[in-house]
Amino acid sequence: MLSRKKMGMFLSLVVLLGMLSLHADVVKAFNTNDRTLENQAGLFLIEFIANDLQTNEGTGWSQDTRISKIVKLHDETENVIGLTFELATLGNLNNGYVTIYLGDEDEYVIHEFSYTERPLYYENVGEDFDKVYYTDGLEYFVSKNNRYFEYEAVEVEKERIKEKFSQIKVEKEKSRENESGNEKKLIKEKVKKFKFDIDEWMLGYKGQLSSADGSYAGITAPYDYVTDRYGTGWSLKSSKYVSYVPALLQSNFTGGPDNCTITSLTAVFKHYQSVGYSRIPSNVTTIYNDVRTIALKHGYKDSGGTPPTKISTIAKEVWAKYGYTSGNSSSLYVWSWSDFKRESDNNRPYLINMANGYYKNHTVTAIGYLSYGKSGRSDVNLIQVRDNWTTSTRYIDKNAFSCCGSITRIYP
Repeated sequence: MLSRKKMGMFLSLVVLLGMLSLHADVVKAFNTNDRTLENQAGLFLIEFIANDLQTNEGTGWSQDTRISKIVKLHDETENVIGLTFELATLGNLNNGYVTIYLGDEDEYVIHEFSYTERPLYYENVGEDFDKVYYTDGLEYFVSKNNRYFEYEAVEVEKERIKEKFSQIKVEKEKSRENESGNEKKLIKEKVKKFKFDIDEWMLGYKGQLSSADGSYAGITAPYDYVTDRYGTGWSLKSSKYVSYVPALLQSNFTGGPDNCTITSLTAVFKHYQSVGYSRIPSNVTTIYNDVRTIALKHGYKDSGGTPPTKISTIAKEVWAKYGYTSGNSSSLYVWSWSDFKRESDNNRPYLINMANGYYKNHTVTAIGYLSYGKSGRSDVNLIQVRDNWTTSTRYIDKNAFSCCGSITRIYP
């Protein structure tokens, strides 16, 4: 999460770099994944807000303005053709919006914005819709349960949407003949230079801690979170919970403040003690001290933490210390959902070490998952974790989790 001071410095830096015109080159934006697209358009959004702050005092936007929701806009063939960023500022959760259209020539264009109003797609069927179709400025259709609606819940056939898009394309072709060239600036290099992360500008979703700021973590009420972030109509498809993994607080142990990995390893080995590996001590403090002693030999520091590449080595030596020569461990640095799911399905808690976002430079213990399904959509997968900061269960959104890190699997 950006501090007020850091956000102000960022916006000032954006202004010094020069303001964007209403167009910005994005190379093959249509082929990037959702998070990359949101990052690129998000930086364009922040530059637009920064420009507005310099030229229009008293608009209601400020350096505290954040993104409360991102809504994808589709064409008649279901392609994403734009994004609407709904905005909030401090206690004002409805502080307008900015709609960014992905132009026909890989350009970003500000099509709509408001300081106070909500986007008009809410006038169709209210909050409860599945998908938004954007035909032109201030003109939307929405889908709900495979039915289609325009303004004030008037139901239409999908052919009506296709016809509207056809009309708009003809009008755009005519108007393009009279367009003059606009100054264009590359977005991608700025995203890379500033390490821009859309999650840092997001307010939390329902069922998520406000401090998580809309990122991939800090989820406390899974179903509320899924329906707020991904829309209604989801149902629990499958789940798994690994028993006998204690909820430990790293602050309760000696050392620290960067002893999260040691605490997670302690929780994992306590699990194995509880399910029959009797040579492991039953006292968690004893386990913790044994793990810490081994970790110190492999670069662990109470202020600095554990080198991620050494976690599996430490786990192997802990197994050996307790006389389990067959005990093993390995780390993955590139993964798929099946890698996470497999460990829980086999009743094995594991470690996730993250380099960015809400759990930046932090390790948590994964103890299960929830998978939500919806017709026509990819599953939403949440990882159930003990995060060493609280004894309450938290969840990580695997779909939104795109940061670097590692997962460490520990086998008996």
